[in-house]
Amino acid sequence: MRRATSGSVNSKSFAGMESVGFHTTRSCPATISRFSSSAFSSRKQAEEELRYAKAKAEQDAKEAAERRKLRAACSVLYQNTADKKIADLTVREEQQVRACQALGLYPPQ
Repeated sequence: MRRATSGSVNSKSFAGMESVGFHTTRSCPATISRFSSSAFSSRKQAEEELRYAKAKAEQDAKEAAERRKLRAACSVLYQNTADKKIADLTVREEQQVRACQALGLYPPQ
C-alpha cells in the first residue's frame, strides 16, 4: 500500500508516491514456480500412474496367457490319462497329473 505525498526533490518518492515503510504488491517468482512445480508434479505423477497401469495390464495379460496354457496342457493330459490305471502311468505322466491336481486343474472343470 502506498500513500500519496507531495512531490519534493529530496524525498525518496516515485511520481509523488512515497514508498518508504510500505511494501509494494508484486507477484513473487517463488509463488509462480510453486504453482508450476505443483502442476509439473501432478503431471509427472499422472504419467507414472499411466506407466504403472500399462505394466500391470501387460503382467495380467502374461499371467492370463500362462493360465490358459496350463489349463490346455492339463486338459490334454487328462484326455490321455483318464482311462489308464495308476500302475500304467509313466513317471512323467504321474508327476504331471500331481502338478495339475495341485493347481486344481485335474480333472479339468
